[in-house]
Amino acid sequence: MARRKHPGASSLKPRVVGRAELPAWMQQCQFIERAYRTQQDSYRGCFKSLLYIHNETVNIWSHLVVGVFFVAMATWAAFPSFHGGYAFKRTDLLALQTYLLGASICCLFSAFYHCVSCHSEHVARRCLKLDYLGIASNITSTCVSATYFGLYGQPRLTNFYVTIILACGFAAFWSMLDPSADGPRAAKFRAAVFIALGASGFAPILHAALSPSLTLDGFSVEHVVAQSAFYLLGTAFYVNRIPEKYWRRTFDVWGASHQVFHILVSVAQILHLLGLKKSLLRHYTT
Repeated sequence: MARRKHPGASSLKPRVVGRAELPAWMQQCQFIERAYRTQQDSYRGCFKSLLYIHNETVNIWSHLVVGVFFVAMATWAAFPSFHGGYAFKRTDLLALQTYLLGASICCLFSAFYHCVSCHSEHVARRCLKLDYLGIASNITSTCVSATYFGLYGQPRLTNFYVTIILACGFAAFWSMLDPSADGPRAAKFRAAVFIALGASGFAPILHAALSPSLTLDGFSVEHVVAQSAFYLLGTAFYVNRIPEKYWRRTFDVWGASHQVFHILVSVAQILHLLGLKKSLLRHYTT
């Protein structure tokens, strides 16, 4: 007589395991040793992991919450209550919403990838490309929105630099499609590509600084400098695997480099939004 499977047997499977218990494809993070989710092989299992603690919890929720916030802001910008009595031009609001959309894509794609990264190797690799697309969208929309308000009233110059930035954004994402761009060993390559993409946004700033007929006022330079510092600091933590590389098992669940990177990116995104607000209002209060 066949033995009946206990109805609750599946629940006996541990939710989190050590790195050594994972299949080979999930063992890429050599400095994180504990609190891994098991391979789920189902989206339902992945989404259930939102409800318990593991080493991707902070990565998921840090960007999920911020992503929802940006979606709400982009939606709110379309309603009169957002305008606060100002008669904003449609193109001005569109530039602001472009950034909010790019930032929301970044955060939501990132949260989705980190949520389903335990599904299977095939799904994880495919969704990792969504994560890269989100990063490229965030950087590109940041540079485009800053250029629009920084070169306000200079349509030809604005279109010239926006075209260059969009081309750089496409090229950056295209370079991420190759499988060799994945994994911890390629972290420095990815960082270099995305930093180079971000640097394209400084071209219009440099142009304005060198031109006697333009000013830097519309760029909100203090916000640009601050957000750039947060992005670079977060990237430094991520690329160098600080702090988990030096304090094994201490930061497996809370405070690992990727989590620090996520939080600092979110801070930089908020700073850019504040800078855009300042630049936008400048054209309606002076």
